[in-house]
Amino acid sequence: SVVLAVSEPRAVLEEVAARLLGVAARRAVRFMVRLRVGLASGEQTIMCQTEDVSLHGMLVRTSSPLPVGTRLGFEYNLPGDRHPIQGEAEVVRHTAPQIGEVPGMGLRSLVLKGDGAARLEAFLAKQDDGS
Repeated sequence: SVVLAVSEPRAVLEEVAARLLGVAARRAVRFMVRLRVGLASGEQTIMCQTEDVSLHGMLVRTSSPLPVGTRLGFEYNLPGDRHPIQGEAEVVRHTAPQIGEVPGMGLRSLVLKGDGAARLEAFLAKQDDGS
């Protein structure tokens, strides 16, 4: 049995989703992310801001979300890190601004290239312990 405050609808949804899906909770971390998507008209680059990030994905703020199922490349620099983390992701959901979420889309990480997973994990661990 779990008790969750309803005064924070987004927090409630995130907590329930994390528990039901068995995934790590996302950390509220904001930085710019460059998304590259191949469209019929050619490759398009989109700059977005992350709202939260985990090892398994991220929520990015955008008023023009890509269709669910779209695969894309991404690149971002963690605060204080000069080398970008690069990878591939898939759009898995659109947010619901009418229930308090920011306008955007949820991305599931498919690939983190090189040492990206280890660097992201270390960064997120520092966020957890307040460093």
